[in-house]
Amino acid sequence: RSVLVRITGAGAEGFAAGWTGTLCWQAPSPYRTGHGRKNWYVAARTCRTDVAVTPFHETDVEFVPCRTGGPGGQHRNKASTAVRATHRPSGRTVVVDTERHLHLNRRIAVELLRQRIAADDEAARRAGVDARWWVHDELVRGDPVRVERP
Repeated sequence: RSVLVRITGAGAEGFAAGWTGTLCWQAPSPYRTGHGRKNWYVAARTCRTDVAVTPFHETDVEFVPCRTGGPGGQHRNKASTAVRATHRPSGRTVVVDTERHLHLNRRIAVELLRQRIAADDEAARRAGVDARWWVHDELVRGDPVRVERP
């Protein structure tokens, strides 16, 4: 089990620094009776919970018409109906050539970019949650930075 505590206010970083690391709680457990263990170790780490969301504005997308080959005949091979769309803030690029008209390919490219940027943001959020769970594996018993005896 874990607890996520938010500490704010003046001197919050200094206070949190004194409670970061392996903590030892020396007291018998009221929940786990029947054994003599009195030292309970806990790992306390700082973590970021705010994940930046990439803003998406269609004005940030750069479109470059291009040609593509493949099935579709002479029109597809000679006309620049495919589009390469780049979202400048994130650097994400897609190439769309599914339709025969440039404006339809542009519309599809914008929607693809929007979906991929949202997927990237969700992956970053999940990575933050996973990083918080990995703290459970980093617990080192002994050599605590702080010992509490209630």
